[in-house]
Amino acid sequence: MYYPVQLNLKGRTCLVVGGGEVAYRKVRALLSFGAKVKLVSPEIVPGFNNLKKNERFKYIKKRYSLKDLKNVFLAVVATDNMELNAKISAAAKSRKVLVNVVDVPGLCDFILPAMAKRGDLTITVSTNGVSPSLAKYLRKDIEKRYGGYAGLLKPLKEMRSKIIKLDKKKKEKVWNSIINEAFLKKNRKLSGPQIENAVLEKLKEQGLS
Repeated sequence: MYYPVQLNLKGRTCLVVGGGEVAYRKVRALLSFGAKVKLVSPEIVPGFNNLKKNERFKYIKKRYSLKDLKNVFLAVVATDNMELNAKISAAAKSRKVLVNVVDVPGLCDFILPAMAKRGDLTITVSTNGVSPSLAKYLRKDIEKRYGGYAGLLKPLKEMRSKIIKLDKKKKEKVWNSIINEAFLKKNRKLSGPQIENAVLEKLKEQGLS
């Protein structure tokens, strides 16, 4: 059983071992959350060329060695060499580095849920490693249902500093005017700018602008 948590990776160094398509997806995800990524692999797929201009991405063309774990916050292992994967996992754990070995929960400190990210909205689904395929299927279904709500967050983020300064009763009234079934059902299918305007109009009705 895994404890669900969201990590702040901004500015933290993460190691990815492996140069295939799976490693590429892991690197992209880490970068999207602000991490600094060090990739170690003798070879890489062409997709990585799109990342080389990212100042937070560093590719080291070589085989993994123990020193690659130095000053690393977490490591993601995505090679097809099970013996090497187990070796890296053990070394990372002995150095208190969080480690994930792709598709091998028994070697992991943490597992990565199926994820969809739209702006500040992050949707994740986990089956505790039992069936990543089912998690992916459910994530797609949930994303279709709720992905449109990402547009709500931009205006709310801009107004949050004003909202949280209100007294408790007024604050609850403001949040309830937006986060309710009628408003969400009416506006969930709007485009980003349209739903932003709908939220701003609702906030103006509550005396905020």
